[in-house]
Amino acid sequence: MSAHGTTGIRIEKDCGEATVIKRGDIGYVALHTPRPCDDLVEEWERALSDCREIEVAVERYSDEFHRYLGGKGYDLFRASILVEKDVGDEEMPPGVIPYSDRFASEVSEIHKDAFGVALSESGINEFLHSVENGRMLVKIEDGEVVGYVFFFIKNDGAYITSVAVREDMRGRGLGRELIKGVEAVARTLHCTRCYGIIECAEFEKPLRFILSCGFRVVKMICGYRKVLRG
Repeated sequence: MSAHGTTGIRIEKDCGEATVIKRGDIGYVALHTPRPCDDLVEEWERALSDCREIEVAVERYSDEFHRYLGGKGYDLFRASILVEKDVGDEEMPPGVIPYSDRFASEVSEIHKDAFGVALSESGINEFLHSVENGRMLVKIEDGEVVGYVFFFIKNDGAYITSVAVREDMRGRGLGRELIKGVEAVARTLHCTRCYGIIECAEFEKPLRFILSCGFRVVKMICGYRKVLRG
């Protein structure tokens, strides 16, 4: 069985189904029924045996299947989660205000602490102008920026791309206040939904946070990788 080309092949077993495709020396598997299935794994690994690595996309996450793939040598390297909630009647929380350039250095430090990369003032402005209606809110306490949220408005939705709180101020509900600030802006612009996108391998903590803000999961795709040879 060959998975060369761009059309791929479909593998069907009693325990599940998958579509397999090979591009260069990487094999890709779209798993349609994410549950333990030795016959299915063995079949796609045979089809992709000459690849350097195999990446498996799973449309939903479960602890059982995560452990199962781990036992087969696959590591979680990416998760993409779309969440949403209806815009309520939230008012702008105290101390949550629109970003201005005078906050750039403080936002940069918070971003570096949260994500490992500092943002320059030009980098922040580049983001804000990279999408139509890009916006940022910051949370101010005692004259200092203690958190921020990036988002943009599209059609009738507000899309949150990142939120971070200064390390020494975490655990005080400031992240939720920033999310409420986005909802307040969205309501004034007649948006009906707020969306959030989580993209990282260690997604449990940010997912718990966003769900605690009243969001629900719309779609979740997890990426697993197994290296067959270096």
